Amino acid sequence: LDASSYAVRGSHYLTDKEKLPSLNELAELLVVDIFTSDQDVQQVSSSEAAKTVRRLRRDGEQRQLFVVNFRLVPLHVVVVWALPDFAQGAQPEPSKDLLRRFVTSMDDEERRKRLKVIPRLPAGPWLVRRMLGENMPAILGRNIPLEFYAADNVLEVSISISKSPAVNQVSRLMYSAARSIDLELAFVIEGQTEEELPERVLGGFRISFLDVSCLRNIIAE
Repeated sequence: LDASSYAVRGSHYLTDKEKLPSLNELAELLVVDIFTSDQDVQQVSSSEAAKTVRRLRRDGEQRQLFVVNFRLVPLHVVVVWALPDFAQGAQPEPSKDLLRRFVTSMDDEERRKRLKVIPRLPAGPWLVRRMLGENMPAILGRNIPLEFYAADNVLEVSISISKSPAVNQVSRLMYSAARSIDLELAFVIEGQTEEELPERVLGGFRISFLDVSCLRNIIAE
């Protein structure tokens, strides 16, 4: 994902409403794990059946992880990033400090007001593009139930797509047309004060022309 192709709030956005190209992503994308399960895997980061995070740890990944778990049962789309080092002494940067607070000290209610997504559809049916709102930032927690799980140096955002009628409709349509869709999503922690700007893309991922018939199926606990 090219973070610089996304426009985010600039340093003076609160007065001039100007958006500027983002700097490179704050976090490093490690894996996009897509699987099916008849059971709703609500906390995938600790799932023995999915093993998404466990495989990374087994292979030596020790950094703090940020996990996004999209749940549209039976489909699960799990994305994992390694977070930057938040050690004191590093050069101050508003977007990085905001991310540190999001991960370490914000309560869940505040997190739901901050995490936003910017969708992009390089290829796909016109109806999906129209319903998705391409290139339009949206606060995820405004219309979709979000749950947060923090444990073992991991912060997971679990997104129950099925519980939002409007989003569920779009997602079901995308699922049925998956082989014709090229989807890109970028995540941003919204800067709401001058001290938190400029924004910067946290991370993103891309799924291109997915063949859902080839996905692994897991039997969850």
